Formats: sequence, structure tokens, C-alpha cells
Amino acid sequence: MNDNIIRATAAQLPFRFVLVNLTRTSNQLGEIHRARGQGLSLLSEVAMSSLLLASGLKFPGTVSLSFEVSGDLSFINADSTPTGLVRAMIPQEELQKVKNFELLLSPQKMRVRRINEKGKIVQESIVNAISSQMGPNLSAYMMQSEQVRSAVGVFTKLHPEDDSKLRYALAFLVEAFPNASEADLEILDKNVRSLKHIDQFYEKYGLSLRTLLDKIAGDVETEILKEIAPQHYCPCNKVRTLEVLATIPTEDLSELVKEEEDLNISCDYCRTRYIITTQEIIHIINKRNI
Repeated sequence: MNDNIIRATAAQLPFRFVLVNLTRTSNQLGEIHRARGQGLSLLSEVAMSSLLLASGLKFPGTVSLSFEVSGDLSFINADSTPTGLVRAMIPQEELQKVKNFELLLSPQKMRVRRINEKGKIVQESIVNAISSQMGPNLSAYMMQSEQVRSAVGVFTKLHPEDDSKLRYALAFLVEAFPNASEADLEILDKNVRSLKHIDQFYEKYGLSLRTLLDKIAGDVETEILKEIAPQHYCPCNKVRTLEVLATIPTEDLSELVKEEEDLNISCDYCRTRYIITTQEIIHIINKRNI
């Protein structure tokens, strides 16, 4: 089944639903970053969490989510758009250093930036991370930063015979509108609690988000507003790489020229390599002297 995102509302209850199946894209991200085991799961969880938040953007732009930790890793980051474009990164040196050993992590903070189409940060929120899993962190963020009562589930399952692959990567966010009553919230809570055994849901229903929506909503009628296909996308290119290089002080660029070696620069998100020649560095310096 192809990856998909569903956005829906309830007919009789004041709730908004967002559901994400990111299984294929998560495995693609894992291949890009050579992530396995817990590293792959975290990469997927952060990517899905950013997509859930991006669904609520009221303007063209990006949600950048950073899960900051201490221990074997320092952070995992993902950028998503309301149209389902997503990219994610995990520090390569840190990830490859631990190889196949279990990661030792201590959750620190969750940082969320909302960025407009011009690249300007229009809002930034930072909350303490309460778990090494993104579901509880996202739920705490919604209450502390957004003041929104919500139900969140972020689930991944490694393939039993290949820890470089996920069997599933599923997530949901249910937001209660301000006029939701305690009785409404009790109905939601009861339905969500029934999904604790997500493995059983997967074994019976696979990756069907429509069925997952029905399980969360229970007897409540829902209306699907939009269904889109998420996909990995990184906007990096050589022109942007040169623009970043142009921000380096002239003295440092001159030192690079003296080394008489081409620069080999990799994008942190998609791992694409860009070769910057000595002549291109000289051109940057000469433009400053015009």
C-alpha cells in the first residue's frame, strides 16, 4: 500500500483528525541515512510528527521539528509541508559510531519552528521532552504550547528479520476544538485507548488509514476532507550549496584555496554530494572584490 495522509472532521463531535501512513517513505529515509533499529524508528517518528503538525499550517510554509536528546545522539530533525513533502536527518557520525548497538538516549527538548514560504521563522516553540518516543512528546507539546487538548499516537514496528526496514509507520493526531465538552473527550479517550495494541490492528487491517480512522472515531460519523500522498523531498542543490559557502569569511575561503583541493560537501538531509572546485571558491572571493 502506498503512503497516505488523511485529514477529516467528525460530524457530531468537535474533533479534527489527521492520520499518517509513512511506511515506504520511512524506509526510504532509513536507506538514505543508513539507519537501523532504534535510529530508524526515531527518524520515522520525528518525520511523522512533523507531518502531523504541518497539517495545521494556515499558510504555505514548513514545520521544522527537532527532537533534542543527550547520549549516543544529539538530535533528530524533520521538515514537512502541508502538501506532504518531508525530509529528515540524523547526525551521521553519531549514528554510525553506535553501529548496531542499542542507543542510549535521554530526552531533552522538542523544538518546533513554523517557517513561511520566504524562509522566515514566524513562530518557535520549545517544550521539555518527556519520553524517548514521539507520541507522548507531541501530546505534551500540543497541551503546553498550543493549549489544545488532543490524542496522539505515533507507532513504528521494525521488521523481525531486517532491522533496516519498518513493517509499519503509522501516526494519528486528534485535536479537540475549544467547545469540546468533557463527555466528548471521554468518548474520544475510550476509542483511542482501544488502539493500545496497534500490532493487532496492523495484523488484522494492515496499513488502512480509513479503517484506523473508523476505529478512532467509533460510532461517530466522520468526513474525509483531504487525502494526499506524502513523499520525500529535499530542496538542496549546488546553487544553494554555493550560497551557503558564500557566507564563510574571506580569510577562511582563502585558506581553502591554498589547500588546492576540491571540497566534497554532503547534504545532511538527502546525503547528496556536491563537489565545489577551487575555481568556484575563487569566483566567490572575486565577486566580493568587485
